[in-house]
Amino acid sequence: MKKRWNHKVNNPAASNGAWSLKRPKGNASIGRYGIDPRGIRQLSVQARSLGSLPAGITAVLITLMLCLILGISLNAILAPSSGGTDCVADIYQEGELLASFPLDGFDAPYRFTVTGENGCVNELEIRSGSIGMVSADCPDKLCVHQGFIDRPGLPIVCLPNRLVIQLRKADPEEIDVIAR
Repeated sequence: MKKRWNHKVNNPAASNGAWSLKRPKGNASIGRYGIDPRGIRQLSVQARSLGSLPAGITAVLITLMLCLILGISLNAILAPSSGGTDCVADIYQEGELLASFPLDGFDAPYRFTVTGENGCVNELEIRSGSIGMVSADCPDKLCVHQGFIDRPGLPIVCLPNRLVIQLRKADPEEIDVIAR
């Protein structure tokens, strides 16, 4: 009868229930997988967990990584960009462009009013590098509370009066002011 390898042998030298392969005593032949086992004395493999850190430290590291990613994302969204004055403010009412103003062309604050078809009145102010709504006759005044904007991204919107102020980067060959 041909001697075979013992595939699962308890190894007292290994801890944590490790598996070991031992060479059988006597004449050894080529093993079941085509390997000549004569030169192999003993092979021990120990199973280890991938997360060798304690659970508390792992949770703290994951929390710190998520906070870092969140901080970088908020900084990219909310931090003022350099050179914010090279923007153009487009003012739309009911989806039509009313006027476009370059924000770097005003040294002193400039105020003007936009009157809608229903008699709705919004007062806008352009400062050096920013634009905002100063007053509105809408009931909730959310457009006034949005404050002044100085870079592209989030527009100022007055839903009851259907007015939108949106900033975009200025093209170098663009006309200074467009008004209809």
